[in-house]
Amino acid sequence: MAREITAETAAAAQAEVVRLVALARFDFDTGTLRCTSAPYDMLWDELDTGEPETFITTLGLGKISGVEEGAEQQAYSVTVSMSGIQAESVSLVLSENPQGRPAWIWAAFLDEQHRIIPDPVLVFAGRMDTLALDYGDSSEVALTIESRLADWGRTRGGRYTDAEQQSRCPGDRFFEFVAQATDKELTWGKA
Repeated sequence: MAREITAETAAAAQAEVVRLVALARFDFDTGTLRCTSAPYDMLWDELDTGEPETFITTLGLGKISGVEEGAEQQAYSVTVSMSGIQAESVSLVLSENPQGRPAWIWAAFLDEQHRIIPDPVLVFAGRMDTLALDYGDSSEVALTIESRLADWGRTRGGRYTDAEQQSRCPGDRFFEFVAQATDKELTWGKA
């Protein structure tokens, strides 16, 4: 994954006092959950729309497994653990199947006024896979995010049959004669 780092971000990384927070975005079917490891909610216009989005504090987003990458074309994954999540966010997580939904993790440097220095560094982007919830006195969610290459080796569901095509696209007759053609003997060339 190529990373672009602005001059301001590079300077902040080399400063005597480094203020670093994690930002994470999880796109669920019914809404987007934006979290930060900062001890307060943060505003950031991640999509450059002119409308800053609020990244809510979870006070426990700092638990991110090591982000691996390498020269080999293989799937990598990251596990994000969050604790201290608000009740409405827990209900969002419990009511949805996150598998296959997009997720992003950024490293953001802050200035002296604790504002985000443009532009945070995208550390990992992928799709959510498994979700584990430990719900008790303090709720903790562990979410595994896989890189896009994780899908590469998985088989796809579906068959090239008329029945399968009718279930997906009623009225489409593209595969209507596949069953008859499978046992058909063809003679190539001159007879």
